[in-house]
Parts: sequence; structure tokens; C-alpha cells
Amino acid sequence: MTERVLRKQRWALSRGQVLEAAEQVLAREAFTGRHHGRSPS
Repeated sequence: MTERVLRKQRWALSRGQVLEAAEQVLAREAFTGRHHGRSPS
């Protein structure tokens, strides 16, 4: 594997982790919003 391919894979992996974390945060906010009776924006 070339350095460029490894760097691209590492970037995609870190980006995927960021997106996954963001989805978890949004899901948690939506859940707490429903729990407290607030409509999610």
C-alpha cells in the first residue's frame, strides 16, 4: 500500500467516527427532547 492510500483510509475512518458520534449526539438530543415533551427542531 502506498502512503497516500493509507492516509486516505485513515481520513475516511476518522471521518466515519466523527459522523457516527454526531449521529449518537443527535439521537440522544432527540430522545431527551421527546422525553421532556419538547418537539425537536
